[in-house]
Amino acid sequence: MLKKALYEYLCASNLNSSRDFNHKEYLDQLLVQLDKHITTTPFNHRVLLYQPGIVPDCLHFVESGVVRGYITDDNHKKEKTNYLWFQNSLLGNANSRFYELDSNLVFEVMRGTILCSISVSDLNELSQSFPCLNNVSRCLIESNKNSSSARLLNKFSNAWERLEELRRNTPEAEQLVSKGIIASFLGITPQHLSRIIREHIKKKPH
Repeated sequence: MLKKALYEYLCASNLNSSRDFNHKEYLDQLLVQLDKHITTTPFNHRVLLYQPGIVPDCLHFVESGVVRGYITDDNHKKEKTNYLWFQNSLLGNANSRFYELDSNLVFEVMRGTILCSISVSDLNELSQSFPCLNNVSRCLIESNKNSSSARLLNKFSNAWERLEELRRNTPEAEQLVSKGIIASFLGITPQHLSRIIREHIKKKPH
């Protein structure tokens, strides 16, 4: 659930400045209020959640499945996958959501995904009574870093190493999205991805 995830993100990141945040009564009140505002939506088919130029008006949590963030070239023919938000990820463009800048991303929810959501206006209102929620933007930025292709590209120069890292972190990734999306996320072509997979299968001892 999103309410549990928000609490765990805040605790794990040591971002809270309110001494009341560790008190059980305060926590219980926070969870009750979050529960009033959070909606859960299952997606039975692929859906474009946000288009470029649209400021996302909700904070989302991927309860299961995956959401893709991609950009297109000037001719809208070629897509580049910049983000894959898998299970237990906070979802969104931190700049657009919290600083009201337009996003250049297309947000695509993949089939079978379940999203928990809370509107930015509700989150801002709740933060008046629960100041710890003001730190959610920093949690979102951290989630975006962990879900970005840039992290893999900066960490590994070798495409196979990027694929191995993706498999380690998200073993179900190749079952959730197509080979073309995986290749785009890794910064290579689908043909290159197929080739390196074949090469490493051949290298395995029989």
